[in-house]
Amino acid sequence: MASADTTKNDVIFLFGAGASIDAGIPGTYEFVKDFEAHIKEKYPELSDPLSEILKICEEYNIKNAASEKPKPVDVEQLLDILRRLINQKKDTLLYFYEKNACRLTFEEKTFSDLQKLLEDFIREKVIAEKEKLEYLQELFKFDTPLEIYSTNYDTCIEQLSYLNHRSYTDGFDVTWNEKNFENYHDIKHYKLHGSIIWYQNKKTKECVKIPVRAFSDDGKPVPLKLIYGEDVAPLLIYPAQKSDYIEPLTDLQLMFKKRLFKDTKIIVIVGYSFRDNYIVHMLWDAARVNEDLHIVLIAPNAKEIFDSKLKFIDKDSPSRIHDRVICLPYPFSTVIYELKNHYLRILSALCKTEKEIVDMEKRGQNVDNDWQRMLGMAIDCGFLTKAESILKRLEKDWDKIDFGGLEPVACLHYALRGWLSAIATEDVNENKWLERMNKSIYMFHVENLRVTRAGLRGVGIAFQYYTERRDQIDLGPHQIMDYWIDGALSERKQKLILLGQAAEIKLKRANEIFDKLEKFRQYISVWRNNVDWKQYQELRSKDKDAKKLASLLLEGIKPLEEIGKIVLDIERRTLKEAFGGDVLHFGPLPEKL
Repeated sequence: MASADTTKNDVIFLFGAGASIDAGIPGTYEFVKDFEAHIKEKYPELSDPLSEILKICEEYNIKNAASEKPKPVDVEQLLDILRRLINQKKDTLLYFYEKNACRLTFEEKTFSDLQKLLEDFIREKVIAEKEKLEYLQELFKFDTPLEIYSTNYDTCIEQLSYLNHRSYTDGFDVTWNEKNFENYHDIKHYKLHGSIIWYQNKKTKECVKIPVRAFSDDGKPVPLKLIYGEDVAPLLIYPAQKSDYIEPLTDLQLMFKKRLFKDTKIIVIVGYSFRDNYIVHMLWDAARVNEDLHIVLIAPNAKEIFDSKLKFIDKDSPSRIHDRVICLPYPFSTVIYELKNHYLRILSALCKTEKEIVDMEKRGQNVDNDWQRMLGMAIDCGFLTKAESILKRLEKDWDKIDFGGLEPVACLHYALRGWLSAIATEDVNENKWLERMNKSIYMFHVENLRVTRAGLRGVGIAFQYYTERRDQIDLGPHQIMDYWIDGALSERKQKLILLGQAAEIKLKRANEIFDKLEKFRQYISVWRNNVDWKQYQELRSKDKDAKKLASLLLEGIKPLEEIGKIVLDIERRTLKEAFGGDVLHFGPLPEKL
């Protein structure tokens, strides 16, 4: 027997539907579209009733939309509506109205049939093909035991564990035994809403696990019966469904709550829309008790989910977790590769550093430099709310912050990283980050341009500026390319990879800014090596001072000071044309494309 597991990791996971989309399992909106097509093909007599129901749901969503763009009908909403239509005569609220006739005139059986077909359709669609589980292999790079809490019914994690010969438990042998979680397993899977391979004995209410694909060739579920003669029903709790006491599900919720309250520092929440109010309240309560608890929220609309579900208890009261959430607006399949070795590594270090800084502060030590170092960490892992709170504390001009490294290029680098994260998350401080970038980039003003190495072999350029300590720095083409422009373009490329094709439009709004950067790159790349005089004359042959320069060069390059002045005038004009002004400046982005 496996030994008792006495170790717990700081990090746990909560998976919603979005975690399985890349395994070929439909998302909540796609489920409705696919189900509508399925009904039209297989059950045409139910197609019109379903269309009428969806039409009314869409009207409701438009009328009650919190933003300009109303949400489509998702499978959770459709399940809830069907359930309420079936039980409409039992709804006491109707007795408070004089006219309580439903707009739909279909028989109750129509709604029951649609509900049954939809639940069967969900059960069929949440079985993944093993070839599509490849992206989840990255989970095995995390420290074990890996604890995954899930509201999904799919078998992705079970299949993945089996295929990779990893020990796995979901609390079941054949019957439920919560003590299975006390023993060591590589993967501990807490399925809060049940599973398509869990069943409940209709007679005894005992729960059993039957790991079979219980569907016929035509896609219809096969009724299962235990060898003892009793019938069993799938043990699934659908969103918004109120359930009676069911031992595994009640136990699992209590385990989740205890885990949040103790021993958990980071919970990675993937593709979950927080339809379950009890989970929202658990997180709020846990944040009050567990001061170490932080959330990494992964979903293409992570910021929208955070703002609408987690940030506020009500419109005037921020929740205790509101400043401990990182929103990563990426598909799980693209960000999972960066999760362990980038985002979680930096976040863990940041949380530890913050505690140390606060302790030093209490002892009266000067921790200004430590907060500046922590600011860089917050930006690196996309923790923008933390970055903003540190900036308020520092009360320093952005271009005077000491991130370490070559200043103010370091300020420029971190401003760009914060700005790209703000665009990706659609953060309200997007333009603040752009202002910070413009403030840092002011060192590239045309008046800061200097001509260097004007001699027999050729000429070079650099930007000259002064640090806060009044130290003179010459920033040459190599440094500009290596520390700023190439890094900026690389950051953009990385963000595009993380966002995936479906969300690239977020960064397309910034195309004009990156076009300016590309022009600056083209300009500065010419100067990466010393430019000989012949090359320079060809390069600037169209400039009005080119002939004057040529005549001086024919004299044997004697008046170097005069030659340098002419080159400087030429380069400042060329640079001004590339910048579209005296300095490289980025204007605010369009709200929409």
